[in-house]
Amino acid sequence: MLREYYNGNYAKAQLDLDEASNTFSKISDLWKETKPQMRILDIGCGAGSVSGELAKHGHEVYGLDIMAEAVARAKNRGIKAEIYDVNNLPLPFKDSFFDCILALDILEHLFHPLSLLRDMSRMLSPQGYAIVFLPLHFDIRQRLRILAGKGILFYEHLWYNPNLVSWEYFHIRFYTIRETEEFIRAGGFSIERNAYRSIVTADMGWLSRHLLRPMVIRYLAHRIPSLFSSGMNMVIRQPISSDTLDGKFHRIDTQRQTPVSKQTMT
Repeated sequence: MLREYYNGNYAKAQLDLDEASNTFSKISDLWKETKPQMRILDIGCGAGSVSGELAKHGHEVYGLDIMAEAVARAKNRGIKAEIYDVNNLPLPFKDSFFDCILALDILEHLFHPLSLLRDMSRMLSPQGYAIVFLPLHFDIRQRLRILAGKGILFYEHLWYNPNLVSWEYFHIRFYTIRETEEFIRAGGFSIERNAYRSIVTADMGWLSRHLLRPMVIRYLAHRIPSLFSSGMNMVIRQPISSDTLDGKFHRIDTQRQTPVSKQTMT
């Protein structure tokens, strides 16, 4: 049923827009190349419009997505993409297999996001890291809307799909900044760096024209992100003891191989 939903309503409403609006610039400030050819997993890779740039530069990029059309487009970008529902855990890769994992705009769609976060920890190499993007809810716009008896959908959501209504909204998990930090810690990670995406104020009339101009909003997103940020981009790592580190390096030496067959992943 979930696969039918994402290949039907979601693909029609979102896939083209997601591909056009998500590029490598989404992670460029946080991306760090730790070796010439890194092994990367893009969870919920979509059409590969972010990680395709990494494949183009010689990195070995794997991708998982539930949408068949998205996977086809990702493959055209050089990604080893497969149709897979990432609610089915553990993901079909060996321990310590990846140098970097991308989880961009995916954790808010899942039934058990904490389980996936912990599985990411399993799949990362000892010195590996993950880049996670989570939308933040209940910024100043949403708080004002709720006080006025309105729903959480506003201009930013309706730009993607003008016909969207609250009971068909795609996100099923909602995060504040404090909850995001607690969530990352519960998954066994710590936040190494982060960056905030400022809110869009185009639908705020006089305030957006005269007071909340882009430069002001960017400043406020940095200073008061709980009110003026709509998303949080993070580099996360897991704290590792020296004993664990030695063990993981041993596993990398002995298990460096193709993770699973294509048949297993589909």
